Amino acid sequence: MHWFMLVFLWGIVSYTLATVIPDIFHLRNVGDGFFWTVAFFIGIIFTIWGVHIERRNAGEKIREENHKKEKENSIKQSLLETYGLPIDCPSFQYLNGYSSISNKASVNIWVGENSLNLLINGEDIQKYQVPIDNINFYSVKGDMKQEMETKGGNMSVGGTVIAEGMLGTAAAMKKNQVVQNIKTIDERKTIINAIVDGKNSFIFFDGADLYNYLLENLPEKEQSFVAMNK
Repeated sequence: MHWFMLVFLWGIVSYTLATVIPDIFHLRNVGDGFFWTVAFFIGIIFTIWGVHIERRNAGEKIREENHKKEKENSIKQSLLETYGLPIDCPSFQYLNGYSSISNKASVNIWVGENSLNLLINGEDIQKYQVPIDNINFYSVKGDMKQEMETKGGNMSVGGTVIAEGMLGTAAAMKKNQVVQNIKTIDERKTIINAIVDGKNSFIFFDGADLYNYLLENLPEKEQSFVAMNK
């Protein structure tokens, strides 16, 4: 319970005890001090009760968060033991090129066991492995560019005059103001060229995050490195 609610309730009870009840029951001869004293102790009871409720709710929230973390850690531990999935393994958005994986699936990818491991962690968990020796190269293609997006400023002169009459000059100017925003467009794709099921395949992933991951964990298969070593 919020503290302002306690204060509000305390105020109502205090006012009622000190003013309304004595008038209703003709108890003015008892004295206002008695009723204010009673109101004070009732306020203390409200405060203790409120603190208890607040602590209980906070404790329940902490227990729920701990239970959620324990469940997540249990799932991660199970995936680690069953599939070898690292605890903090990154996921990447797959686009196309690997026939066994659904387009636009979220795929956990890591390098290990002399393979590039791909795991789809959904209702039906599936793991695929591409041996490092079967990877010809990987690269990143496409650009990340910025475009100026313009909004507003399309009101005619006549429309501006009418708007000034209806809204006032300042409001009309604001309504007719040109707003420009810089929009970032990432068209980059990570491409892995590998032999999959006996076929030379090009596997596409969205963005450059996978490229950066592979550059750290599998640098020898980056396209320019492969070209230099031929």
